[in-house]
Amino acid sequence: MAKIKNRLSDSLAKLSSIYVNDFWQTIDLSYEVDGSSELFEGFSDFKQLKIELLNNSTHGTLFKDDIQLFQTDINSPMVFLFAVKMPSGGTVTCTITDVNEVIVTSIVTVLNLSQSDAVINAPGVLSPQWNIFRSDTIELPPGQEVPAMNIAIEFEPTNSNEPFYFTTPALYPAYEFAITNIAVPIITSLLPNVISETDFYSETKPDLPIRRLIDVAYSGLGDSMELTQDFAYIDKEEGFLSNLDNTKSTLVNSSIASLETLIWLCKFTGTQPLTRFIFSPEFVGDAFVLNTSNLNSENQLRLTGYTELNPPLSDVAFQKTFLRWQLDTGYYGKNAGSMNSIVEATKLVLINDKTVVAEFDYSTNPFEINIQTKWFETIGAIGPEVVGQSSLIVLESIERARPLGTKITHEYVA
Repeated sequence: MAKIKNRLSDSLAKLSSIYVNDFWQTIDLSYEVDGSSELFEGFSDFKQLKIELLNNSTHGTLFKDDIQLFQTDINSPMVFLFAVKMPSGGTVTCTITDVNEVIVTSIVTVLNLSQSDAVINAPGVLSPQWNIFRSDTIELPPGQEVPAMNIAIEFEPTNSNEPFYFTTPALYPAYEFAITNIAVPIITSLLPNVISETDFYSETKPDLPIRRLIDVAYSGLGDSMELTQDFAYIDKEEGFLSNLDNTKSTLVNSSIASLETLIWLCKFTGTQPLTRFIFSPEFVGDAFVLNTSNLNSENQLRLTGYTELNPPLSDVAFQKTFLRWQLDTGYYGKNAGSMNSIVEATKLVLINDKTVVAEFDYSTNPFEINIQTKWFETIGAIGPEVVGQSSLIVLESIERARPLGTKITHEYVA
């Protein structure tokens, strides 16, 4: 099946952090986390909510306002999906509106649930007690604002004294599957035109039933095709040129590999790859965040009044550069422990000429290395008054590159 990005945050989608600000809000409802979702047996990250009505109400609402979408979602039909279990049946009404009021009318979808005859609630999507709710599509036309939606789900159970259950909400583009799974357009092109056109103009809900079947049935084929395309390259005899990216393999060539591929490639350096470090004026036990980063191009942690001495923006481009450095040098992995690895790791938090002096006296103190950097080249320095002091930021950047059993000290110099 195609890899589709859920537009809901982790807390909204997995229902695992009910005490954070970014969570579903309620009207005349109470809820609690009722363990792992029965629809994803073995996937403990996904939870389900046990919900009950309050104040002798016959209905209640679960809602979330201002759900931010991607800029690319403009003009893209969106679908909201979730699973609900009402043992005695009832009605579920979902209302989706545009935050920026570009859309005048709301999209309202109603699902009427009948009482389940099943005595045993079997796990998985085939459970007779669970129902899958899929909203009608809502399309965001072009506008000046960042696209965002409000979602409200009204539950009206037949038995108002009986708890019901909610799990696995997802908000995503309705037709993203046909783009992200490259097997779909390829196989569809091999079908007779009459079948392809019948599928395209189908009025069933959901639409495009044949293409959706291809997506589910040939997900492995799509992944294989993507890997094949990633691995493809042109060798020197056939015209490989280092300045032409279309002659390189995006799977093994770090200069054009994606962020995800770089993270995978860096594992071959002999350690877990890092995508960014957290610069902190106070020492922290682990100076790094492993594997992934939610920072975007606007996130920056300011450490000093000197603009030049702040760390670079932790955007995707910076993360790629950092990963390529690890991959090309191995200084945080298999090639750590050398004097050169210490010097080059220090330069990660320097600017301009990046002057580094490493002092080491084997005869008097064989297990200590002192690093000196100019204060006006060192990220986080607050001014010339730091000369003679030590930078914890520098020490954090060196930690993964130093030899085992060796103490590293640092000193600002003029």
